[in-house]
Amino acid sequence: MTVPEGWEVKALEELLVDDSPGFWGSPPADNPIAVIRSTNLCSDGTLKLDNIAYRTFPDTKIREKSLLPMDILLERSGGGPDTPVGRVAMFNAEGAYAFSNFMQRLRINPKTCDPTYILYLLWAFHASGKTTTFQQATTGIRNLNYKEYLRWPRLLPPLPEQKKIAAILSSVDATIQATRETIEQTKKLKQGLMQEFLTRGIGHTRFKQTEIGEIPEEWEVVHLGEITKKIADRNHTTPKYRDSGVIMVSPKYFSGEEGIQFDLCPFISREDHEENCKKTDASPGDIILHRIGAGLGRTRMVEPGMPEFSILHSLALIRPKHQVVLPYYLLWALRTPASLHQMGQGIQSIGVPDLGLKKVASILIALPPIAEQERLLQPIQAISEMLCSHEDYLSTLGVLKNGLMQDLLTGKVRVVV
Repeated sequence: MTVPEGWEVKALEELLVDDSPGFWGSPPADNPIAVIRSTNLCSDGTLKLDNIAYRTFPDTKIREKSLLPMDILLERSGGGPDTPVGRVAMFNAEGAYAFSNFMQRLRINPKTCDPTYILYLLWAFHASGKTTTFQQATTGIRNLNYKEYLRWPRLLPPLPEQKKIAAILSSVDATIQATRETIEQTKKLKQGLMQEFLTRGIGHTRFKQTEIGEIPEEWEVVHLGEITKKIADRNHTTPKYRDSGVIMVSPKYFSGEEGIQFDLCPFISREDHEENCKKTDASPGDIILHRIGAGLGRTRMVEPGMPEFSILHSLALIRPKHQVVLPYYLLWALRTPASLHQMGQGIQSIGVPDLGLKKVASILIALPPIAEQERLLQPIQAISEMLCSHEDYLSTLGVLKNGLMQDLLTGKVRVVV
């Protein structure tokens, strides 16, 4: 380990003034206390407290297990196939909270260390996958070899430099959080616009009652099958995967608010693709609908420039009649509560949700004249582009933060105090 000038190497156990395991208590009764569990840990080092548990603790345990601001919570048991145990988060919430038995409280000595700096140090350690070194699996549960974790050597700059590094990374995190909040508000605005514009239009004063609710008098209610050239899925044959050929798209490769992600998709043999391509030869303007399983009802547009691909049986390809319905209007119309409700009502299976192609074709759509469709799409498209811009910015901030952590927490780049 290369030690930058003026830095030192210390084990985590040397930096603590308190180190306590959690407690689960008994079912809630009188005066229960809020208990933070590993499920409240987020991957970015923060806590999500909207699904908090409440338990009853003896008075002595309440005193022992109560959290103070700047306490760091460490996941000692948990994790998952893609997430090793050892996630961390800092407690800074208001009110009385304790922590569960799968957690460990780390209280940093503020005279020698900045708690926020240590949080970033431990967060980066987990994000790099190094906690797998200390992971022990017993009966399906992943446990952290805590003693070894405490003894692992950590690079530690002088306290003023720790504070400066923590301030820089905290400012990036504040921008990331503000951007996430902006994205959530933009999504709500978009949803509100879609609900208003795609059911009431713009400037209408006369409305009529229909099977899908109140719509402008000039609009029609049509079945999806009436305004599409094709509604199809692939055959039931099992695809033959290979290293080269045609990309196979499944629902898990839908990405973000919009779009289809291709870079991680498995390939299928060209022969298998050609067997089904007459049914699912996607072209720009087609819509891909997730019709089987969890996430049923999600939709994506096939954009120009996408590579040739085939789809799984759990997806359906919808090709609009462009002379009567604009592809993006139909995309947004399929995302309205009225359409999603109809999809839910059309599920054929008691087990795995399954929306048959005939049910897809029977979905009722509120259809304005095509000129009005164009006017309605303009504000929705504008806010969609804004949302994509915010999501791109959030992705850029994540890359920036990872680069800064790599440089600042190793001393590769020194800060001026």
